[in-house]
Amino acid sequence: VVAALIDGREARELLSRASSCFRGVRLDLLEEKHIHGNSPSPEVHALATKIPLGTCDAFITHSWHDDPAEKWQALQRWRAAFRGTHGREPTIWLDRACIDQSNIAAELSVLPCYLAGCRSLLILCGPTWQQRLWCCVEIFTFVMMGGEEVHLEVFPRGGAFQPNFSEFDVDKCDAAVQEDKERLLACIDGASGSLNAFNEAVRTMLSRHCSVCAASNDEEIAPEVMTCPCPDSVPAHPSASLPESPPASPTPTVVGTLPSIASPLSAADEV
Repeated sequence: VVAALIDGREARELLSRASSCFRGVRLDLLEEKHIHGNSPSPEVHALATKIPLGTCDAFITHSWHDDPAEKWQALQRWRAAFRGTHGREPTIWLDRACIDQSNIAAELSVLPCYLAGCRSLLILCGPTWQQRLWCCVEIFTFVMMGGEEVHLEVFPRGGAFQPNFSEFDVDKCDAAVQEDKERLLACIDGASGSLNAFNEAVRTMLSRHCSVCAASNDEEIAPEVMTCPCPDSVPAHPSASLPESPPASPTPTVVGTLPSIASPLSAADEV
């Protein structure tokens, strides 16, 4: 687990909070309207339930500035792939459903633990995904966890928009509060050796992954029966397994800490 990324508290304290607050939502309970807008919604939050860390199938990273209808279509394509492989509905972590909107600052402090509690990272990549501060936080967490491409998926595939990850630059991300960005960049720089090193690692990983996915798409598999092009026989966290239905799993082990940030990032930036 990448610990103390956002909050200066002890890693085990953050992990304990994450374990008690971690939630997931079954994808068949969501409707397209639920991803329109990022304002707090008790209706959407009520769809999620508390689950053990390590039992969530995918952490959804996306930008609220991207078209919600396109993101929904991409999410449904991924859902069809997952069901074709596993024969069941996926359980996902989606910010609007799984974050306690009445206590956003505390929830954001354990965001890296939430990502580590999921078996894969699903990027709903629209035109603004690479530009958002919190999207950079999430891909940084994935990289620093030692995340492998086997646990990564990028949608949409095909269509008018094609992401160009060769231009990924964390220094160009947007933040509502400039101090938040400066603290995050300092953390990435210290943990990665340099911002350029981090940028290159992300560009290489995502570009290579999308090349594999593009080759798979050339086969024109029907969405309702297609299977995930990337194997998922090993879960994102070593303590989790990938059975037909998620069981309870042990609490993930803290494997390291990153340079802590003196003060927490602002809740003004959307997740």
